[in-house]
Amino acid sequence: MAQAGRASVFLIALNRVLLGLYFLGAGVAKVQGELNDGIGSFYNGPFKAMQPSWLPNALAAPYGYALPWAEVVVGALLAIGLFTKINAALTFLMSLSFTIALMMANGLSGGGPGVFHTNVFLCVIAAHIVVVGGGPFSVDATFMGRAAKRATGG
Repeated sequence: MAQAGRASVFLIALNRVLLGLYFLGAGVAKVQGELNDGIGSFYNGPFKAMQPSWLPNALAAPYGYALPWAEVVVGALLAIGLFTKINAALTFLMSLSFTIALMMANGLSGGGPGVFHTNVFLCVIAAHIVVVGGGPFSVDATFMGRAAKRATGG
């Protein structure tokens, strides 16, 4: 494999693992709060504070209650590279929703330096992973490699 190819494979894996760990860590912190302060403490606290006024509770509540747990599951699966494209798409959508909520609550700057807000970068990294997949150092690649060998009789 050419030097550029090895670097690309490494960077794909690094982006996937770090994005997954970022979401896993954020989710674990929220889940710990849910377990210590009661189920719904995230929804009734930080989530409600950022909930746009136009978003009805019938839509916001299920998302707010599920978000801590979804971040843990999606982050862990993304880090190991299982169902990578699906989990990257979910990560993209969560990051996009955070960006929208922050911009609605704090104006165009979104509480950060505009288009350089962390969530914008998370969206871009997640979108890249949706397109390129998890790379050869993922559980997906391991399973696909075995499936291909079985299909060809190898």
